Amino acid sequence: MSNIKLMKKILLFALLAIFVSSPVLAARVGVVTTFPDGRTITTCVSVPKDATAKDALNITGMRTEWKIYPFGDALTRIEDVGCPESDPFCECKSMECCLFWNLWILKPGEKEWKFSPAGYSNYIVEDRDVIGNIWAGDATKSPPLKEFSQLESLCPKMKTFRSSKYYGMHMCESPTVDVIAPKNGSIFESRRVTVEADSSHTMKRITAIINNIKKILCTDCDLITKEITASIGNNKLQVQVEDYIGRKGISDLIEFLVKR
Repeated sequence: MSNIKLMKKILLFALLAIFVSSPVLAARVGVVTTFPDGRTITTCVSVPKDATAKDALNITGMRTEWKIYPFGDALTRIEDVGCPESDPFCECKSMECCLFWNLWILKPGEKEWKFSPAGYSNYIVEDRDVIGNIWAGDATKSPPLKEFSQLESLCPKMKTFRSSKYYGMHMCESPTVDVIAPKNGSIFESRRVTVEADSSHTMKRITAIINNIKKILCTDCDLITKEITASIGNNKLQVQVEDYIGRKGISDLIEFLVKR
């Protein structure tokens, strides 16, 4: 790595120390969603510290619509159930008949749901919380009770998140990546070639581009060591990175030879 690139990396980490004190451990949150036809979908997601119930629900992959208000965001639709964002309370015909997506919370160790009047964007989830979503009248019906222990097997592997500041505030230029191996001009006896690359910070995605063919090497990572299959003869390799706000960077072109 050149002295200039090394100095850039040192400066980058100095800026990170200003904006981000430390990595933020994720929280695991169970999600229970009950639809009017009786279907109940259960899952578990991993979210950063200080994430909201809205964040957790959005990570499940279910389609959602929200109405943004100064006092908080209202969930108007999950999949095909609910109201459009343009008419968020289309099923509230009267005080006696008002249907909308209700938020319920089950805290660790508790045995019954509690209705949350705070709303999705105002409730900060904690590790081992379970959030319940049901299309019903105001606090009249809760989802089936599912304790976190019943959903834990659905949780993704616990990992470390960086805060949104980590992805947005510390960079004034596109991300960079250095290919450590193979070296330019390397000669290999086998088509299986180990690629090592080091990016300037944690990336959403690191991709190898070998002979104009793309192969994702890893996600949510900053350093990668992985084998790829090259072609017999001359090969051209670049490594591309994409950060969490959509900026991309690409390495210098590496050319190497595979004999057989």
